[in-house]
Amino acid sequence: MSDDSSLTCLEASKFIAYKNTIAGIVSNQATNNVIFSNMTLIDNGYSAIPMVGLEGTNQSAIMRNIKFYGETEARDCQIKGFCIDNPWHNICQDESAIMPSSYADHAKNPLIDSKPTWPQFKIKGDASFGGTTTYENIEFYNFRSGFSYCG
Repeated sequence: MSDDSSLTCLEASKFIAYKNTIAGIVSNQATNNVIFSNMTLIDNGYSAIPMVGLEGTNQSAIMRNIKFYGETEARDCQIKGFCIDNPWHNICQDESAIMPSSYADHAKNPLIDSKPTWPQFKIKGDASFGGTTTYENIEFYNFRSGFSYCG
């Protein structure tokens, strides 16, 4: 059971996530502020999803000092583009470093399991974008467009 201080802020730091199909790290707790810091996120579907699980004012999601790596040498497929176009071998998905933060206490399915299109209707209900999201010292490596080996 959490105390009242957890309603103020949740911080996750010094974390590494490697080759997760959907998310490397995700938050959706009943707190007004979420901080992800000092992380390395490698070859994940959506590497980071900082969400605030409450509606309110003065809410924030902060991501700082994070390195995102897209495709790595550890391939999911040996043939370029094979996994994406082949329904018999559908184990790959494109990597996306960050899914936009949301701020709400009720939800539809928050994780989009395909390449996002606008509007991103699955994220949340009303008040989805009521907080402030800040990115500080974020680095991106090896994110490719077009056909790839899917990580």
